[in-house]
Amino acid sequence: MEKRLPVRRMTLAFLMDIFAGTVLGLGYDFLKAIRRRTTHNAILICCDMLFWLVSCSMILFVFFITSDMKLRAYEFFGLLTGIFLYFALFTRWLFPLCEKIAHFLQLFFKFLFTSLSFFGIIIKNGVLFSVKPLLWIWKWLKRLLGIPIHAWKENLKLVKRI
Repeated sequence: MEKRLPVRRMTLAFLMDIFAGTVLGLGYDFLKAIRRRTTHNAILICCDMLFWLVSCSMILFVFFITSDMKLRAYEFFGLLTGIFLYFALFTRWLFPLCEKIAHFLQLFFKFLFTSLSFFGIIIKNGVLFSVKPLLWIWKWLKRLLGIPIHAWKENLKLVKRI
């Protein structure tokens, strides 16, 4: 026979479910802000999957904490109430904040990937440990000193023969 929960515990569980629904609504607003900022399908798919994994994990965690994973109707009603309250009351103020955070994250990751790709190109081309920088310096010195280009090309041909 199933043990009945006291009213106080059910009320706390309902309030926790309302809070969890509000957090889900905030997470969805953040996902919507990210979707507005990016056009890459792979990033959108990863963000969608991450959102749903985190959402499902959070819902299961709340159900585990509040009622030992016994699914009760008032808990689903609490989640839906929290989501509805968030979209009715808070989304108008919090969505612009989510957009600003998404914009900051977009700039941060753009800088990060640009930096990583720059260093990847440097390592790939071997510029750090090659003679390319010396050739660039020689080229600029040649231009500054006015060495005729045809003489430089002849010297380069001689170097290639050796």
